[in-house]
Amino acid sequence: MDLRCWRGDNLPLIVCPLCHLNEVVELRTVSDENGNQGRFFFKCSRNVPRMAGRCKFYEWPKRYLNVLVDLGVININLHGIVGDCNAGSEEQVADSDAGSHDRMEEKMDALIRAIKLLAVMLFISIVVGMMPKLN
Repeated sequence: MDLRCWRGDNLPLIVCPLCHLNEVVELRTVSDENGNQGRFFFKCSRNVPRMAGRCKFYEWPKRYLNVLVDLGVININLHGIVGDCNAGSEEQVADSDAGSHDRMEEKMDALIRAIKLLAVMLFISIVVGMMPKLN
């Protein structure tokens, strides 16, 4: 599946992360208010206008996807997502590549070393800048 073409449907429905009482439901807008007709959205089944004790959970698909990832409900491997919007190809998600994980760790280590070096250089420049004032 190509995420650029994803409509936002077919995500797992979970117990509401706000109220923990009911399941989240997947719906599609029917009105054309704000140009959203036909868009999918996810909300708690207790999110009913004018309902006492109403839950306010409501998310558009991309934010709901982030909620699912944050909760560990789904795992996304962006390197394994392929597809064509018009071809109707099935999802092909590859397992996490250990080599790419190692490369990411190497990049993070290099970034940390660079930040430490910048901090040392900043400290030295401050000390050198203060030296004439000390005399």
